[in-house]
Amino acid sequence: MLTYLGRLSEAEIVSKKILELSPGFAVTYANLAQIQIILQRPQDAIQTIKKYQHYLDEQDLLMHLGTSYRMLNDNENSLKNYTGAEELYSKRLENTPGDPVLRMYVSLMYYFRGIVLEKAGKKAEAIIQFEKSGQINQDLLSDNPNDFFALANIGLVKARIGEVKEAQNVIRNLERNGGVDPSIIYQICAIYSIMNDIPNSVKYFKKAISLGFNEYDFLLTDPDMENLLKSKEIQMMIKSKKKTTS
Repeated sequence: MLTYLGRLSEAEIVSKKILELSPGFAVTYANLAQIQIILQRPQDAIQTIKKYQHYLDEQDLLMHLGTSYRMLNDNENSLKNYTGAEELYSKRLENTPGDPVLRMYVSLMYYFRGIVLEKAGKKAEAIIQFEKSGQINQDLLSDNPNDFFALANIGLVKARIGEVKEAQNVIRNLERNGGVDPSIIYQICAIYSIMNDIPNSVKYFKKAISLGFNEYDFLLTDPDMENLLKSKEIQMMIKSKKKTTS
């Protein structure tokens, strides 16, 4: 709850206390590592995860490792851990093939691998990963036409692979059907950010805030928001937010 309220320092203290009381559970390490990632301390997150003896067998921990190494520009280790997480999620999916949550996580691992490969200059390989992610989300949307997060993920993929018209179609669809959900508006903002349409990205970020979005710290670690974060207006908003919460 503290994390969602933006009280991350408090959430970290509580998570450390919980970890002391329950050191044998992977989820406690995952929760603490996630907070440290949002606080832009990937090295601390890596140390937290590796304290858990069986971290290589836990898909959530490997996912957070992948993200931590990505933030440190260690593409090799980032890919290695995202791949390990995808394999574990896929293995679990074999037992429950229709599970939408597991399918979503598999799609995310493909998407994150695409981002790392793109960052490493391997555009063709990145597109393959993005398309795999997009196909899973397309299947999720076919199963549930009201899955607007799957639709938003398709929009992110379309933007990443340069299919601008398709991405814009997704945005219009999201506006028609999920236009009052701050999480969906945030995703529209992210799609515009990837396409480097900063005026629209700023517009939708402000709209997300007006609807209740307040996870500024998450914004700072979101790879889809890299272009938006270059905006001086957004930088000023972030500074102002930090002043009011400090």
